[in-house]
Amino acid sequence: MKFATLAFPLLALAAFAQEAPPPDTVLATIDGRKVTYGEVDSYFKGIGQDAHDSAFKNPKQMIEQYALFLRLIDYATTEKLDEREPYKQSIQATRMMVMAQAAIAERSRSITVTPDEQKKYYEDHIDRYTEAKLQVIYLGFVADPVAAAKENPGKTYRTESEAKAKLEEIAKQIKTKEDFTRFAHEFSEDKTTKDKDGDFGTLKKSDNAPAELKQVIFSLKKGEVSAPVGQRNGYYIFRVDDQTFQSYESVKDAIFSEIQTARAQAWLEEQRTRPIQIENKEFFAEKTPKP
Repeated sequence: MKFATLAFPLLALAAFAQEAPPPDTVLATIDGRKVTYGEVDSYFKGIGQDAHDSAFKNPKQMIEQYALFLRLIDYATTEKLDEREPYKQSIQATRMMVMAQAAIAERSRSITVTPDEQKKYYEDHIDRYTEAKLQVIYLGFVADPVAAAKENPGKTYRTESEAKAKLEEIAKQIKTKEDFTRFAHEFSEDKTTKDKDGDFGTLKKSDNAPAELKQVIFSLKKGEVSAPVGQRNGYYIFRVDDQTFQSYESVKDAIFSEIQTARAQAWLEEQRTRPIQIENKEFFAEKTPKP
């Protein structure tokens, strides 16, 4: 059974610019009960910061909604709904879920990562922080151009040696980025990059790309054009448009979070794989499907 969540509407009104009062400041009396700023502030923060900020944009509507919430809670308490099914099950399940999430959050926050560990991680994964922005021209080839042309009349096919020779000829004529762009539009057979001036995007040393491609690309200096690089069905020439190297200072915070997350995941996996003593083997026995 699903239960509707009491939701507070998002408000498109101006932000409540007033400074927050002390927590024990009484904001209103609801059915004889004094409600403090600290109480409502805590409640809405418990829902989430976005809900808190949205609700406090209109304090009057916020307190009216909170009053409705309290009255519904009073009714549920009077009727002892927390002791009746299916509400009791739902409350227990929700509590377990919140506690489990709290355990993960607190464990993550308690994990320490030293500057030396961050620095070592950076040095061990230096390829992740080196990347090249590339332009590319691609020419394909087939084993038997004559046979391929018969199957697809009107289309030109090259042998492997012809594709390589053509790219060597093109590479010799390229002096500038504009030259490369022009030849990419004229000759490249990779439609995706051809339509973007030969722009291949960026490639990191750590990316999952053929080793021979990365070796060629990262041996080039900015502005240089590679010799043809062969792959299964074609040849490429690359031009390095730019090279960037992220310094340790620029990525150390991201490294901290990555190490912390990895350690939290390792702890979670450790909890998941702790042994369980099975007492009722019949219950867990693999069931044979009925014919």
